Amino acid sequence: MWRWVKEDVAPPASQYPRIADGTLVVKEKAGWPPIPGYAFPPPQLINYRLDFGVRWAQGIVDNEPPKIGRAFVLRVPAVDADGNDRAGIRLPELAVPLGTHFGWNYRGYEHRGERAPGDGDRSFIPFARTRGEREGAAGSEAVDRGEV
Repeated sequence: MWRWVKEDVAPPASQYPRIADGTLVVKEKAGWPPIPGYAFPPPQLINYRLDFGVRWAQGIVDNEPPKIGRAFVLRVPAVDADGNDRAGIRLPELAVPLGTHFGWNYRGYEHRGERAPGDGDRSFIPFARTRGEREGAAGSEAVDRGEV
């Protein structure tokens, strides 16, 4: 950023998640690793296309109630093996992570059931620090398979 401001060097190309390169996907294809004690939350609200009629742009409602169309597709950033967004600038916190970072929250803490990534009070889930913590969190079957 210093070079952008001080030396008038252009910033790098935008690296936001995009459908075209597979970094913005439907939540089922995000690639979430299993995180013991956490579940990917379902959407709280599904938005549908509404048809109020051909004169809606002029402020005239021809269809009351509106005709309900297809649901909008919810997309989320695809994640890497650590559960961190693949797109974006890889700051040190993501290049060499100490846990899983969530840059989004669509459910408030008071509305959760299971502990879920992105709950209002959780935007970071630290990795287990020791083998004992990993074994306790993952269970003995995962240890036997060599997954921790």
